[in-house]
Amino acid sequence: MVPLSEGFSSAQSTNIPSPCLLLGAFRQQRPKAMANISAADVEWLCPSLKLPADVVKLDLQDLLKYPECAGMPTFLAGGSLSELDEGIYAMHTRILMTFIFACLSIVGIVGNVLVITVVFKVPGMITPTNCYLVSLALSDCLFFIAATPTELSTLHLPSDYIFGSIGCSLFSYLPYLAINTSSLSIAAFTIERFIGICYPIQARYICTVKRAKMIIAGIWSFCIMYNSPWLYLATVKEDEEGSMCGFKLERDNWTYKTIFFGDFFAFYVFPMFLYMIIYGKIAFTLKKNDIRHQVTKKSHSNN
Repeated sequence: MVPLSEGFSSAQSTNIPSPCLLLGAFRQQRPKAMANISAADVEWLCPSLKLPADVVKLDLQDLLKYPECAGMPTFLAGGSLSELDEGIYAMHTRILMTFIFACLSIVGIVGNVLVITVVFKVPGMITPTNCYLVSLALSDCLFFIAATPTELSTLHLPSDYIFGSIGCSLFSYLPYLAINTSSLSIAAFTIERFIGICYPIQARYICTVKRAKMIIAGIWSFCIMYNSPWLYLATVKEDEEGSMCGFKLERDNWTYKTIFFGDFFAFYVFPMFLYMIIYGKIAFTLKKNDIRHQVTKKSHSNN
């Protein structure tokens, strides 16, 4: 069995927090490491604790009873041996994180549903701008619905994936779909605002509700097809520690790199530069019109 202290020495050299590496070392050495901790490892866990010379190994449960070990990380000291063995956070941490995830999801879903309801129910609210906001609200709702179950299951059952192969494919596909449609909806909304501010006369026949609906339908159709490979690439992987939802392609595979960098540049880098150019142009146009207005107002006052 590899001493935990060896792992800690590597943590010091790489500036990795020792509690994180400690938990990983516990999981790699289970179940024996959980029941027996060497005297050298005790020095890393509780530096102030001085064990008798005849004590070679110690149970973790007994170690936690010493007052000198009261300063151990809460996610170690707060959990039972079975929780530590499975890499689960302490109960109070899981309750807090579950509450936060639930609140964020409820607020996000309810808020976006209200946006969609107001746009469709209130007369005169169906405008090109609001159509893009509805598309953005739909993608946000989809993201919360797809991401929350996965996050909660990872929080409570990190070593067992409970949704099966179909759930793995869907919960990998839907967040990508939501993120990409959200990115393109924001881009379309930004371009629509650019035309409306910088070219107000042309915007009357360019920025129409019908055209906005066609653009939104094109965005969702494109993203549905573009992200469809994730339905095939996502798979449930099993090892000696349990099961998890992962990808069939390894990170060093050229196909994975192509998909990753293509997605990164198409939906993040390119829109970012597009927003910088468009909002710069909008700011310049507004500033120029403000100067013209001031000059015109000054000339009228002189007359």
